[in-house]
This record gives sequence, structure tokens and C-alpha cells, in this order.
Amino acid sequence: MRLFKYLPKSQRFEGVWEVTKQKERLPRIKIIFDEEDPKKFVERFKSAYQNRIYADALIKYNYYIENMPKHQIPEIDNFQVQRILAMT
Repeated sequence: MRLFKYLPKSQRFEGVWEVTKQKERLPRIKIIFDEEDPKKFVERFKSAYQNRIYADALIKYNYYIENMPKHQIPEIDNFQVQRILAMT
């Protein structure tokens, strides 16, 4: 791919594939420059990918917790509270 320019409004790089002559806009995380160390690129990409998976899981977890039904759950009585305290 041959890069032409950086688009600050969309924060992406625009370029043209040399084989298909198709234009495409890519974020910085998916581009490795000739002067860049490939190992650092892979580390950066791996970290971003893992953080995205973690953030997605956290969003789902918080969504489930916030939307969990509470009105049908009976409150625990004193006997259950004492039993829990005894086990801890």
C-alpha cells in the first residue's frame, strides 16, 4: 500500500493498494512504516487488541449487572446473615 496523506478530521491515513488501485482509510494502529521496528509494532498491536477484548468484556459485564432484575429477589433473614458471617 502506498500512503498519500493523513486525514486529521477522521484521524486516519489514506492510501492506495498498488495491486488493486483501491483507496482505503486505515487507523494508525494498523500501519507499519518502513522506519518502524517490527517488534515494537507487533507489541503495540497486541496490546491494543488485548485491551479492546478486556474493555468489551467489562462493558458486557457492567451491562449485565446494571440490568439484572432485583425486584424478585427475596431479602435474606438474620439466620442466613449469621451463617454467612460464621463461614467468613
